[in-house]
Amino acid sequence: LRKSQFKGTVHIFQRNGDYLYSSDDGTIPVPLKDIPFETNFKKIKWKGKNYYINTLADDHRGYLYVGFMPEDDIKKITIVHRYMLLSTVLLSCIAIAVTYFAMRSYSRRITRIETAIHEVRGGNLQIRIPDSREKDELTAISESFNDMLDDLNMYIEGVYVLNIRQREAEMKTLQSQIQPHFLYNTL
Repeated sequence: LRKSQFKGTVHIFQRNGDYLYSSDDGTIPVPLKDIPFETNFKKIKWKGKNYYINTLADDHRGYLYVGFMPEDDIKKITIVHRYMLLSTVLLSCIAIAVTYFAMRSYSRRITRIETAIHEVRGGNLQIRIPDSREKDELTAISESFNDMLDDLNMYIEGVYVLNIRQREAEMKTLQSQIQPHFLYNTL
């Protein structure tokens, strides 16, 4: 990691207090000179500023890991976290709103289909589901429903015309039977 990414410094000491490592320029800050070998977290004031010291004692290896961070750096990190949280909440709200409006539109289209089905059950075969700009499953269902009603109306019309022609034929047959009988009776 680059130095600019670090906030504060990290130091490693041995159990006996010997200094091993610093992420800084190698100098040990005064508050860390006689630090006890224990896991701890505390806040101190040094050179007019507040600092946090976080220590982790590794009894097995005999090392003491020390994090030394100015309170100002923590506040900067907190501000970044707030902006990140704010942007996350904002983006989540936008995602929820987009989903809500998409589902609302989808729900309206389903309601239109359901209403058309109830109309057909009631005997209204002239109803049609309005065409949609979207090309999805509901559009396919709507187009199939409208095609089915068109085919049904053509079938009904065909049967109706066939019934009328059949009745006309029956009437002509009856007329042809009545005319000779009527002439015979008249004579």
